[in-house]
Parts: sequence; structure tokens; C-alpha cells
Amino acid sequence: MAADFDVLIVGGGINGLTAAAYLARSGRSVLVVERSTVCGGSVAGTREFAGIDVAVSPFMADLSMPEPRICRDLGLDCAQTAGATGTFVSLPATAPGGVLLTGDAESDAAALERAGLGAGVGASAAAGSNDVRRIADARSALTRALAPSVTEPLLRRTEARSRLSPELWDAFIESPLANIVRLAVSDDTLRGALVAEALTADHTFADDPSLAQNRAFVAEAISQASRDRVPAGGGSELARSLTHAAVSAGALITNGGTVQRIQPMGEAPVRVTYRAAGETREVTAQRVLATVPPWTLDELLGDAHDAGRPEGATAIATLLVGRLPHIPGVTPADLAFRGAFIANASAELLDDARRQYGEGFIPVTLPCIVRVPTLADPRLLPLELRNSGAHIMQVTALGLPYSLGERMPPDLFRERVQSGILRSLSAVFGENIDDLVRADELGQPCVRTWTSVDIESEFGYPGGHIHQNTMAWPFVDEHDTMDSPAERWGVNTRHVRVFQAGGSVRRAGASAGLGGFAAAMAVFESDS
Repeated sequence: MAADFDVLIVGGGINGLTAAAYLARSGRSVLVVERSTVCGGSVAGTREFAGIDVAVSPFMADLSMPEPRICRDLGLDCAQTAGATGTFVSLPATAPGGVLLTGDAESDAAALERAGLGAGVGASAAAGSNDVRRIADARSALTRALAPSVTEPLLRRTEARSRLSPELWDAFIESPLANIVRLAVSDDTLRGALVAEALTADHTFADDPSLAQNRAFVAEAISQASRDRVPAGGGSELARSLTHAAVSAGALITNGGTVQRIQPMGEAPVRVTYRAAGETREVTAQRVLATVPPWTLDELLGDAHDAGRPEGATAIATLLVGRLPHIPGVTPADLAFRGAFIANASAELLDDARRQYGEGFIPVTLPCIVRVPTLADPRLLPLELRNSGAHIMQVTALGLPYSLGERMPPDLFRERVQSGILRSLSAVFGENIDDLVRADELGQPCVRTWTSVDIESEFGYPGGHIHQNTMAWPFVDEHDTMDSPAERWGVNTRHVRVFQAGGSVRRAGASAGLGGFAAAMAVFESDS
């Protein structure tokens, strides 16, 4: 049966644009409906500081380039630059400074010796280095085994298991992450640092029997394969390049449009109702690709929810600082911020924060991960700010559950979280972070904080979950059906002509655009 379009894509973010470019290049008629006036979705950024030409987004520090295959296939003209690497583990306030871990065994051993971090009481720093190396090697093995599969159909559980040693599989897939970390590492500060990255999205903890933290750890390991490539100019430049690829191939983009209803009609074309330019429009499409969260898609379809509402545990503060802080023992200071800067996140402090969250309190000092995206890409700032030594600092507070924010007004929650983040930074930097933050033209500090409640209200992510849904393994279980192309690529819904295409798609967090890529591949296979 004829339709107005071969494919309608809900959302013109990085995933939607990737799918649009692939499908339009194949000769299909494509319509993208994007609610914002510009494409790019959550990574495009907005200007939050009065009189300062800097676009910020809560997702800007984690953006990578699409996979090399996608860049080649679509002929993307977006330049790329080397991403941030390494980890700086800050020491407790009683011993200011920290240890810089680069991945080089000799360098890390020397850094641990200088910091006095061994494997335990009376242990040598060399032993501490071996502890860290054991986890680092395991993480690298996960990356090597699973990252190459992200542009292929999903692996079965048994296929994924065959790519890893039995020891690695049991440690990272079958048992809570805390077990292997406790076994391999005796130092409490290092233990916390090694699990911190697994606590940035789901509401979880190192001993969580649900293994949500393990799924996040594995997803983070897979994403390391793309972390060394970031789009020069940030999300807006990547969005520009993808928009050009899609439009030049014939895709139509309607900005300022809001999809109101999606009506699958069995094997007939899908009917979509949306509002744009002050009028309600109705079109049909052979297939609909939705980059919105699954919870939101259920509501557009009029379906009951298959699973519970996701709960994020993220709060992100973006600061414009006049200079980077001085870190005791680190010269130049930017060495500490080339990768992830772990602050107040020892295993003990993480457990204490979780206890306080459960009691309805925000800790005085929040466990955080700090990134400085402008070190990898100075073009995120205008020339005048670059030359002045300014930087964008993005801070992720760990483990702050959405449910905690539901207990108080959003403004109060944001204010308390922001205060906790700033206190945490001042404690580990050895100088007051307030003195480093620039003021805008109105005299207000250039700090913008998003709690999980804000992420839900501003970006439409239910429960404030930055990945749109609870994290999943990068493989499917043996009992899961993989009869259709949509199932094999992990984009299936209950409706044969409606596919997922956003950040909730399995493996979508590994690099930019993978959700849209998987949906496009499923369309090609379905039509072949």
C-alpha cells in the first residue's frame, strides 16, 4: 500500500540524523520531525550564560565521533580531534593531591609510589600498581572482545561468552562488580575510582545483585574504543555534518514539530499525527523510527508499558572557569584533567553517600567525576576565552537518585545538589572553586546544573535517565527471539513497522549515532 513517506523519523538528534542520512542515500523518501528549532537533540547545547557565546549541554563531555564505518558510509565532513585519556584519582582532603593513571605500567607504579597507595597496609606501591593493572587489563579485554561487534547484529549470550575467558566472564558478567574489585584491589580509594564510571547513569551500587552496575561497566569499557575520537566543535558541529549528509541525500526535516500520535495499522503504512507551524498534520509512512525513550514511545503508540519507569541517578554541573585549579603535586595542572578526575569517590565515601541518599539527604561532599572537554577541543570556546585560559568543566555527581529529587521542589533540589558539587570540588582542589568560576555579564556565576528531574523535564527522558532506559547487556539471551531484522539489531517494538532508533537501543552508548545506524540496518534487511 502506498504511503506519503518510506520512513518517518521521530527526532532529529544524532541518532535520527544518522538514520535519515543512511535511508535517504538508499533512495528512500524520509521525513524527520524534530521538536527543536535546530537539529542535534540533547548534544546541540544552549547558551546558558548571559553575554557569553558558549553553548553547553549536560552530555557534552561524553560525546564521541560515530564509528569509522558510519563516517565513511555517510561521507561526514566533521573534523575530529583526539579525545581525553587517563584517570586522575584525588586523595582525601587530609592528603591533598592525587595519582595520575595513564595506563602505562611503569608510569602508574611510580605515581602510586609517590602517592603512597599500595595494595594494603605495609604493601608496596608495585603491588598496588599490579592491582590496578589487573582491572585495567580486564577492561581492555572487554573492549577488544565486544567493541568490534557494535556495527554488527547482536551477539547471543553464548557468542559473547566465547569471546572472553571464563574468569573474565564470571567476574564481570555473572557476579557483582564489587566482588572482583575487592579481590583485586585492597586500597579503598582505588576501589572507588575503579567502579565510579559504572555509577553515572542507573540508580545502582557496586554490590547491586541486579548487576546494573556491571552492565554499565561493560558499556563504558566498550565505549573506550571511541573515546579517543571526538568531533571538533562539539555536538553542534557533528549535528551540522549529519544534517548536511541527510538533506543532501534528499531527506526532509521539519523543525519545531511535535509528534502527537503514532498509529500502527498492521501490515499497512503507519499513520503519524504531528503539529508544526501552528497546524496539525497527518501523514503515513511505511516505517517509523523513533529516537524517543521507550516509555515515551509507548505513550505515543497508546501502549501499556512493558517495564517499570527507569530511574536515573545523575546530576551534572557545567562550569565556565577562568583557569584550571592548581592540583598539589601536578604540574602543569591540566595533566590532572586530561581524562576523568575522580573526586571524593572512595569505596567508603560511595557507600556513605548511598546511605545518606536512602535517608533522604544530600551528602555534604558528593562523589564526583570531573571532565574538561575544552582540553581536547578548545574550539568549544570562542577565541577570546581560549586565549584567556578559560575552560569548561563538567562535573557528574554519582548515585543521586531521581526519587530523591521527587521529595522536594526542583529548584531546591538543584540548589542543594549544586552546592554539594561545589563543596566537593573545593575540598579536593585545595582552593575555593567559587573563586575560579567566571561571572556572566549580569554578574552571575557561570554554573549550570541539571539534576535527573531537570533532565526529565527539559529533554523528555523519563526518570531523568541519561540513556533513556535502564542499561542492557550488549548481547541477548538464548531464549530471546531473533527471527526478524529488528530483533537482530535490537530495535524491535511490539509493532512490525515501528523501530526504536535512539539512545536506549542496545550498544547505542558505545559511540554517537549507533541507535540510528542499527535502525537503518534493520530497515535495509527488512526490505531486502
